[in-house]
Amino acid sequence: MTKDNHAQKTAAAYRLAALDPDFLLGDSMRGVRLMLEYEKTEQLLRAWT
Repeated sequence: MTKDNHAQKTAAAYRLAALDPDFLLGDSMRGVRLMLEYEKTEQLLRAWT
């Protein structure tokens, strides 16, 4: 990293959404988390049967 873009690359906005806990655990993502929990359970049940 160069000195010029170090601040940009370390900023929260530069993180991938899937790896950003502040984004994923925010109130606006509550529905998405619920869908993921449901899908995880569905996949485990399909694999079990």
